[in-house]
Amino acid sequence: MEHTEIIMKCQQNDTHAFAELYKLYGQKAFRTAFFIAGNKQIAEDIVQEAFTQCFCKLIA
Repeated sequence: MEHTEIIMKCQQNDTHAFAELYKLYGQKAFRTAFFIAGNKQIAEDIVQEAFTQCFCKLIA
């Protein structure tokens, strides 16, 4: 699936597409958050919050 197709499906409340989006960017987001926070648990929380906000904005 292409990125634009994934985003469009996410906007239609497709949770499988959102899981695909997470697969594409989750690890990169975690590495960035870990680099900034320096703590695994905090980095995981940051990524969870970021993807939660992303999902909410996509379906709004």
